[in-house]
Amino acid sequence: MSKDKNKAKRFNVPIYHGVVTIHQVQDLADFGQRFSPEMDLNNYGAFFTQRTNHKGYFEYRLAFNYEVYHGLIAHECLHFVNRLFHNTGMQLDAINDESQCYIMGWIVDKCYDFLEVK
Repeated sequence: MSKDKNKAKRFNVPIYHGVVTIHQVQDLADFGQRFSPEMDLNNYGAFFTQRTNHKGYFEYRLAFNYEVYHGLIAHECLHFVNRLFHNTGMQLDAINDESQCYIMGWIVDKCYDFLEVK
């Protein structure tokens, strides 16, 4: 895919419900104004946001520019996992973290399947 295009893919979140959309965009600051107008994203490589839709379901959004790298993907995916757990009433447990690891692996795989990573 050419780097002169914005692209997006939407996924249903397994087990916990809701949807997540992953974006890769040319101009993150401009794109981010649609979803987080209070944030100045000029020096960011990615961002995470969420909302509740008209049916009461959570919609999560991860957006990356074309300078995406492994640590940035991990960083944004952890925001997603923590917010998902918070929204569904799940307790993060540092000793018994299998459910957290499962959903983290799922979202990281979705990012790597979709994004153009340098």
